[in-house]
Amino acid sequence: MLDVLPTHHLKTARAYQMKLTFQELYEQPTPALAAAWLKRWYFWATYSRLAAMIEVAATVKRHWDGILR
Repeated sequence: MLDVLPTHHLKTARAYQMKLTFQELYEQPTPALAAAWLKRWYFWATYSRLAAMIEVAATVKRHWDGILR
């Protein structure tokens, strides 16, 4: 039964979950917790095997300091 589910929808759901989760960065109470949280999100995104999310993670890495400010 599960083999009939299109895999592209599952990838879209994972990418959307990553997007929603990224927004939690702004709810972190301290800069240190935000940095640790972003590091975990970055790891998740880079190992997601989703090309678009890997590109987003690379952009986040380039703007790391600005994002945490």
